[in-house]
Amino acid sequence: MNRRRLISLCLGLGALVAVASALGAAALHPSGKFQTVLKGKKPSLLNGKWIINFSSKSPGSFTTSKGGKVVARGIALWTGSKVTITDVSGSLACTGAERIGLYSYSFSGQEGLLRLKPVAERCAGRKAVFTTHPLGPA
Repeated sequence: MNRRRLISLCLGLGALVAVASALGAAALHPSGKFQTVLKGKKPSLLNGKWIINFSSKSPGSFTTSKGGKVVARGIALWTGSKVTITDVSGSLACTGAERIGLYSYSFSGQEGLLRLKPVAERCAGRKAVFTTHPLGPA
């Protein structure tokens, strides 16, 4: 094999490995719809069924819904075992200093359970919805 072909082959393989790594990294975090049901919380607005929908990209979008209505939209940045949640809009979106929260997470693909643990979170409502129970598949 001549030198030019060998270099082209190596560059091609390197590009293929880089693309595969990027695709694999994007797919390592939980995505899709997760749900939880809260009861006995104060304020009572927190009680009921909640759906959190995470996109498959990182950074990606997420929505939080209650009673079939989207009440918060934002960005989820998944890095390693942590996710940074940033609310952007919505009637129940966290604002100001509460807009950004950092969570560690674990995901059991077999059970479909997403467990979030606050690392730095000032928004009490989001913290209650995201952490009171593991989030199950919706």
